[in-house]
Amino acid sequence: MPSGVDQITNTATIADDESSGPDPTPPNNSDNELTPLNAAPDLTIVKDDGEDVVLAGDTLTYTLVIANVGDQDATGVVVTDALPLELSFISASDGGALTGSVVSWPAFDLDAGETVTYTLVATVADPLPLGTQTIVNDAFVTDDGNNGPDPTPPNNTSSDTDRLPPDLQIFKDDGGVSVRPGGNITYTLSYSNVGLIDALNAVITETVPFNTSFSASGSARGWSCADGAPAGTICVFTVGFFAAGDASDTTFTVRVDNPLAPGVTGITNTVLIVDNGSHGDDPTPPNNRSVATSPIVPTAITLLRFDATKVGDAVQLDWATGSELTTAGFRIYRGSNESFKAADDISGLIAAQGNPLNGVSYRWVDEGAARGTYRYWLVEVALDGTRTTYGPISITAIPQQFFTVYLPLIHR
Repeated sequence: MPSGVDQITNTATIADDESSGPDPTPPNNSDNELTPLNAAPDLTIVKDDGEDVVLAGDTLTYTLVIANVGDQDATGVVVTDALPLELSFISASDGGALTGSVVSWPAFDLDAGETVTYTLVATVADPLPLGTQTIVNDAFVTDDGNNGPDPTPPNNTSSDTDRLPPDLQIFKDDGGVSVRPGGNITYTLSYSNVGLIDALNAVITETVPFNTSFSASGSARGWSCADGAPAGTICVFTVGFFAAGDASDTTFTVRVDNPLAPGVTGITNTVLIVDNGSHGDDPTPPNNRSVATSPIVPTAITLLRFDATKVGDAVQLDWATGSELTTAGFRIYRGSNESFKAADDISGLIAAQGNPLNGVSYRWVDEGAARGTYRYWLVEVALDGTRTTYGPISITAIPQQFFTVYLPLIHR
């Protein structure tokens, strides 16, 4: 229905050919019926930038779709967009211009059933105030009211809301350590929330690396792993609520296997920090993860053999080195089971005699071993006090002085 029409007039008229003379009362030969028109424009507006999570400095393009879903044309239609403090105006289509903090478009007419689309481009402030959680942008449409009030005022307004997510990051540092078999690697894990919104239920996840075990005594309290947890065990440290702008650190320690598998030259470890995502996806996932590789110091000796032999009532232990780099000496440990921790040092320090170019053959006799099954470990002690363990080898005494000796495989 065209604008300005508010009623319909219908006129009925009767007449003859006047062959019998004129009608004596012409006024009653016609009648008018006025019918009020129940029609009105019904304007709607929908605004969307196609984003859910945004960051400081982002450029946003808002699309504003304005429609007249009523049954009468609208006149003097005006569209406005009130920019919040977090947005800076760049441009608007179709003659839109900024006055103060409001973008306005020139008035226009919008026929019933017609739709128009405007765009508005703005940038997110950088930096944003700490604690900013959302950016809310409202747009409005009205007409001049000449065709009656809008029947559904709520849809004359549209709001677009974008969230500012937490931004977690973590860095792992092993302190530049180089480690020997049996030594510890302590990782310092520095983590922070550099976003503008708090993170909920944040957790740090470590996996005990290959060729190591978890050391609870060297780690901060709060890890889910038991002391000695083997390689491949997932360890979780609960951060929980992590406020925007906060930073902290914790430690995670592993013990390198001793003896160490042949060919291992380093220990690589990866850490990850995440939250529950309830405040949006992390905008920079790569810095949620950090990797460190700690080199293994080459063993101070090249061990060629380590043997146990029953000699009378004693056990003779022989070993030979191909080279000795920084070795102070050796110690012999004896135990009755596979646990090195339960074994005893039975030799004291046996001084090293080799050098980097030449190895030496050594012999030490255990005269204190009674009949039974024993396991022997050879421990190389470096000049800096670091120890590397070899073995165990096992010797079993059976009645009638018959012995079975089990020897380890020694890689050269």
